[in-house]
Amino acid sequence: MNIRDIIRETEGAELAALVQLILGRADDARAAGEMPVEVFLNKAKSMGLNVDKDTLQSAVQSGAIGGVADMNDEKIIFKTKKQAELNPPEQNMSLDKAKMTMQQAAHRAANKRK
Repeated sequence: MNIRDIIRETEGAELAALVQLILGRADDARAAGEMPVEVFLNKAKSMGLNVDKDTLQSAVQSGAIGGVADMNDEKIIFKTKKQAELNPPEQNMSLDKAKMTMQQAAHRAANKRK
């Protein structure tokens, strides 16, 4: 396994954690569960992830990021609790693990800025 594979796996886990965090907040607020793609990319970049729209689109299409129902050029639609009742989701990351992964990503990003 080379360093590129490790980085790719880490970024995938961090994107999944970001999605789970957004899902948790959307479910708590009973929100619609969608956001503009640019806002999602800005949140990912603030975590220190180098993700563009094409990379995100391919990850969503391949199913690498659980919790995303659909994505187009303008918005990303998340699988909320209402949608999960209709279509049971695959095994997702717990909210606690998602928060821990987000904190680790934030620490790494802060250390890069030093």
